[in-house]
Amino acid sequence: DVTEREERKEELQRERDRFKTLFESLPAAAIRSRFEDGEPIVRQVNPAFEETFGYDAETIVGSDLDSFVVPAEASQSSDEINHKLLDGDRVSRQVSRQTADGIREFHAEIVSLDPGAETTEAYAIYIDVTDDIRTRRRLEALFENSPDMIDIHDIDGTILDANQRFCEELGYTEPELIGSKVWEIDKELDP
Repeated sequence: DVTEREERKEELQRERDRFKTLFESLPAAAIRSRFEDGEPIVRQVNPAFEETFGYDAETIVGSDLDSFVVPAEASQSSDEINHKLLDGDRVSRQVSRQTADGIREFHAEIVSLDPGAETTEAYAIYIDVTDDIRTRRRLEALFENSPDMIDIHDIDGTILDANQRFCEELGYTEPELIGSKVWEIDKELDP
């Protein structure tokens, strides 16, 4: 019985060590918090969090996470997230957060453990998507404002999108083009 208990303790320690290695090695910012009076109090951060947000563990552990990383204009959204986590919901969404480099956009994956218990813990992973969003916006602006006719179609030739110039030159509205085959619009193309 004592041997079995020791084996379980050793296995539990190995599991903890594996989890700690995973948490510390994640390339994305990760945090463990515990809700106290409805606020997420930081319990642990990984090195990627420290680098991304500019706070070392000694500074932020024991503090309300939102007071460090949530910009004033995002406080309502943050409150909504906290309520969802306390209700046991998983949160997966884009959020704005204050970092060492200013406000950036993240895809947040947050899950709570033991919702409704006296102390609810949550784990969050923040993946920085700021550069992806900026790139997408630039490409959309280039697409929409290009002096050239541009359409996007799938491998079967079905038009998925068309810029304003394309519509104007061919005399169609965008809704008329979407779903049409390219060769229905341009008779010179071979299907």
